Amino acid sequence: MDNNILLKLKVSYDRLNDRNLQLCFLNCVLYPEDYPIWRETLIELWIMEGLLDDVESRHDQVNKGHSIINKLENVCLLQSAIGPEPSDSDCCVKMHDLIRDMAIFITRDNPRFIVKAGMHLEEVPGEENWTEDPVKISLMGNKIQEIPCQMSPRCSNLSVLFLQNNPLKKIPNTFFTHMTSVTLLDLSATEIETLPDSVANLESLRLLLLQFCAELVYVPSLSKLTKLKVLNLYGTKIDEAPMGIEGLSHLEEISCGWKVTHLNAFNRYIECQHFRQLRYYGFWLREPGASLGSAIPSLYDAIELKNLHIRECKGLEYISSHSQSISLPSILTPLGTVEYLELFGLCDLRGLIKVGGEAPASGTFSHLGTFIIEKCSRIKKLFPINMVKQQQSLLPYLEYIKVSGCEELEEIFTETCEPSLSDVIEAINPTNAIISLPKVRILKLLDLPNLKSICCRPLLCSSLQNFCKEECPKLNLVPLSGPFLCDSSPSSLSSLHNNEQWWQWLKQHYPHDAHLLQSYMDIQQTESYQA
Repeated sequence: MDNNILLKLKVSYDRLNDRNLQLCFLNCVLYPEDYPIWRETLIELWIMEGLLDDVESRHDQVNKGHSIINKLENVCLLQSAIGPEPSDSDCCVKMHDLIRDMAIFITRDNPRFIVKAGMHLEEVPGEENWTEDPVKISLMGNKIQEIPCQMSPRCSNLSVLFLQNNPLKKIPNTFFTHMTSVTLLDLSATEIETLPDSVANLESLRLLLLQFCAELVYVPSLSKLTKLKVLNLYGTKIDEAPMGIEGLSHLEEISCGWKVTHLNAFNRYIECQHFRQLRYYGFWLREPGASLGSAIPSLYDAIELKNLHIRECKGLEYISSHSQSISLPSILTPLGTVEYLELFGLCDLRGLIKVGGEAPASGTFSHLGTFIIEKCSRIKKLFPINMVKQQQSLLPYLEYIKVSGCEELEEIFTETCEPSLSDVIEAINPTNAIISLPKVRILKLLDLPNLKSICCRPLLCSSLQNFCKEECPKLNLVPLSGPFLCDSSPSSLSSLHNNEQWWQWLKQHYPHDAHLLQSYMDIQQTESYQA
């Protein structure tokens, strides 16, 4: 493209008048053309590079990251992009082709990037191109299968290297020897079997991504990577925690899949107390019949845990237990810090909480914002509604719910046991007859053939924007106009019909909804008489 056009486009970049903001923008060029970039991925990249270090807390860094993305969108340097699902449209961004050309034009000089992402390359650029100058190199999304056996580039200033999404089978053992400044290394979705020993000397490394390296069986000792914050081994053949993990005092995120019989190194990591600062933990246990409590009894010590992903753990029946008969420490109790919980392929899961006839512990799920459960075939009930006794509303921060492919699921929010006298007295209060989810924006119910009820009481979702119900043949809802999702199962309607105080409350606060619900119930009653 003509340099004069690129220089005119560069005016928007120059007007940012903030070097950190400009560097955040330039990072977007590391991804292929028309590539939807997850907001969270960009923000993680900026945090790991130290571009958001002027604010202290992780929460403030994430908020500042979103503000930067919004600002770049407002000046047309980024644009919203559609993610894997239509509802993900506000979760991704991308660069317009012309803007990307302008960014590549800028990074040919200062700061210097080498960007060959998504260009169908079958070989890495020659070693003469890997000089002292480049600070970031992206070769992601190509067709590179091997790196020349003696290649050892002298890139002492290189901070970011993207090699992900290549059919790369082998990396020379000395390849990373001279890359002493690398802070971000992404080798995910490659076909490597071993990670070169030279990685063990990348003492500036903060982020190491190896997820979906399906053939990976060996990782060298990580003892020298004392600045490492993120380690992702999900979807690899690594059966046990890497040596040296117990010395990683700055580690904040782990994704892994380890056998119960190979947890010695990981248990040493827990014992050294670094585990208490962990914010993200994603794992699956490969030993059939393994339970969380017996495998990792100190997991609840992660008092900063924000994201928890649990996949394919055979034998796992409950995520948390509050039964008095359980002698082990309650795993993850009270789950009060977890904001993102994803459960996948837990074939023996029977419930989220084993309450033993009692209300769950105070604070359970109290900060949960996103809840996803998929392909958990045996679970019949999800959330016990007597959690509401411990807090002003059930799940007060929950914004996103996705329930998919749970074949035996019958009800989302459920009574856990026969109501006591105090429960009955409390339910007389009309406001207590309603279950409130004040911040839920998205509710997705997909492929649930036995789902009969969302909730045994009226469900108030005052912030609901997107409700999706597919392949749920037994679920019927009363189509109210207001914020209510009202279950139309016979037992639910019967309980409402006989609660005069609740009706008076509904008519006073939501008269139109009360009228619609009464009309619906009259129709149902007429049809039952005629039958």
